[in-house]
Amino acid sequence: MNHSPSRQSDPSCELIGPEGNSSIRYRQHGFPDELVRWHYHKEYELHLITHSSGKVFVGDYIGNFYPGNLILTGPNLPHNWISHTDEQKVFPERDRVVLFTDEVIQAARQVLTEFDQLESLLQRARFGIQFSGRETIERAHQLMHRIAASEGLERLGHFLVFMDMLATTDEYRLLSCDNYLPSNGE
Repeated sequence: MNHSPSRQSDPSCELIGPEGNSSIRYRQHGFPDELVRWHYHKEYELHLITHSSGKVFVGDYIGNFYPGNLILTGPNLPHNWISHTDEQKVFPERDRVVLFTDEVIQAARQVLTEFDQLESLLQRARFGIQFSGRETIERAHQLMHRIAASEGLERLGHFLVFMDMLATTDEYRLLSCDNYLPSNGE
């Protein structure tokens, strides 16, 4: 069985369906998986690697990933994580992912001015942001676990704690260059 990705120059548009009554979606998947491909979507994606290492592609950035790698991508920013492994190796859980839309954040900003504190973080996310720092990554693992194990207001609460942490840390770097234009396909 060949787990190597097919060669594709243009990213595919991923349509992400609703998850019940939740405005915050949580996923985890392994490798190989059909979601591992060069793609983009309208949602922000907060991506935490839990197992394996390989190459990460975000916009025009190419780098390495490993367990503890935490990246936030903005809407319509193409991205992909490709694990380097032999043909037989399978990772049942490679990553944990939280997805949310700009519409949710902007609607919340209309009634909750505290959401204005996220504006700078969300603007930076359009280039892709890699977070670092031992405490930040340890806390990210804890919060991803709490988001996965909860729903409703409890999940939203954990998500807001996570976003506050990312908005206030100075341990990050932007990945894609300033003049990279994300896909805006239909």
